[in-house]
Amino acid sequence: MSTTLTIDLPDELAARAKSAAGSRPLADAVLDWIARGVEETPLERWSDADVTRAAAEMWPSALQSELSDLLADQRESRLTPDGCARLGELMAEYRCGLLAKAKAVNEAVRRGLLAAGGHAA
Repeated sequence: MSTTLTIDLPDELAARAKSAAGSRPLADAVLDWIARGVEETPLERWSDADVTRAAAEMWPSALQSELSDLLADQRESRLTPDGCARLGELMAEYRCGLLAKAKAVNEAVRRGLLAAGGHAA
């Protein structure tokens, strides 16, 4: 069973959401975002160790390398349709990870675990 939900997004938010969704249908991306938001434990309830770990987390080098290669292909106008789709997926994942890291750094600073510049307190 499922529930149908209809929402009106402001144009600017809709444009950002479409961009973040990459090549995926917007409805699928929004469904994933809602599911993650509902399932995730709020950052404020994380342990100090988990907050510090998330603040220091780096994107895996294999994904970084793949992203760099796809961006180079795009720059050189040799990006295939499959590559374009993968680039959209990786960019969405990268943005999501970067946002999560920024929130963790902010929480770590709030707790006094890191100094405002992101260095150990």
